[in-house]
Amino acid sequence: MGTWSGSSHSLSAVEKAVAAEAKCEDWEIDWRSLKIGEKIAAGSCGDLYRGVYLGQNVAVKVLRSEHLNDPLEDEFAKEVSILREVQHGNVVRFIGACTKLPHLCIVTEYMPGGSLYEYLHKNHVILKLSQLLKFAIDVCKGMEYLHQKNVIHRDLKTANLLMDAHGVVKVADFGVARFQNNGGVMTAETGTYRWMAPEVINHEAYDQKADVFSFAIVLWELVTAKVPYDTMTPLQAALGVRQGLRPELPQNCHPKLLDLMQKCWEAVPDNRPTFTEIRVELEELLQEVQRSVIQNSTKERQTICPYTRPTKTTPPNYQKLPTQQSVLKERAKRINQTPSRAFAVTAHGIYTPLPSLCTMPMDKKSGEKKTKRRRKGDLYLLPSLSTCRLVCWRTASQDPIRQSTSPCRNPCSPRLGWSPKNPPNHQDTFT
Repeated sequence: MGTWSGSSHSLSAVEKAVAAEAKCEDWEIDWRSLKIGEKIAAGSCGDLYRGVYLGQNVAVKVLRSEHLNDPLEDEFAKEVSILREVQHGNVVRFIGACTKLPHLCIVTEYMPGGSLYEYLHKNHVILKLSQLLKFAIDVCKGMEYLHQKNVIHRDLKTANLLMDAHGVVKVADFGVARFQNNGGVMTAETGTYRWMAPEVINHEAYDQKADVFSFAIVLWELVTAKVPYDTMTPLQAALGVRQGLRPELPQNCHPKLLDLMQKCWEAVPDNRPTFTEIRVELEELLQEVQRSVIQNSTKERQTICPYTRPTKTTPPNYQKLPTQQSVLKERAKRINQTPSRAFAVTAHGIYTPLPSLCTMPMDKKSGEKKTKRRRKGDLYLLPSLSTCRLVCWRTASQDPIRQSTSPCRNPCSPRLGWSPKNPPNHQDTFT
């Protein structure tokens, strides 16, 4: 139990609570309006219950009446005074308190996610680096806010870090927390041995940097999902920390995270960074990790779907699908390599070779004779028959002849069904 050097107890804890109630009654809770449910956890001097207050789920910390004494009541009053002054997204929200004997209790928001200690050790969860950094940043934000309010937690550990329904971590349990005034110096041994700073164990003067040391052990716990100094008793661990013992550095951990961890558990408090500096470094590392994840996912998509972005080295069984342009080029190439024949269809439905009938090519639009060289697709003027239905210059190896109307006066139905396998008879004559 911690004390302040030079401080005095002019009022009892109950008198302080009554005085606070007279100043601010909005946080005072009537015991009869609380519905106490199942027990969540148990402590040395009180128990934590799940309850309901004004229709919302709450957590109720109840002090046992058989353990009530002046020091315990004084500690209760200090915890209430701290909770009333802090309000942050990463600090458990204070709802109210009951300060009338014999029912002394503190009501806070209910955290359905439980503690980080249970999440890590009971479920044996190995956190991914991105999730680990998010948890650590949440803790840093909460502790940074508390230090700005001149509050020292003095018992920072995973059991006092709770998660809400959305996975946001919040700092809780201010039973041994204290305000750090300019004239006050703390020297008491307060907290939990496995997370306690060496200056606190040695009963030396300490400040907010003691919370930074505890955070280093929390960070190690998040990385390894192990209890610190699990092969030692709490007292053995405390004696080891006094002599410079630290948890074994984990393997396969990010180098920047290892470096930050070692800076936070420096033996000299002044060499430890502040929570503001820790938060900035963790946020930069999180951004770096997120960028690398995006780059790796892009590479994986390219490996699974090579057609999305073709690589420089083509697989041996790679077959490029033909495009419309390549099909047309291949078709034109085949046309140029195949001998061509032209045929005319007369009114009698008889095919006849075009060169034996036509004289000069005829322009499609004006109907005038051409002087150019004969080519595919030209219409021709037949000198002897004006009853020609169509004339086509076509390759014999392609699809059936496409029919185009000529400027004749007596159109007739053409003979259909010509194909490369059944070409027209070149010996056909007109009758």
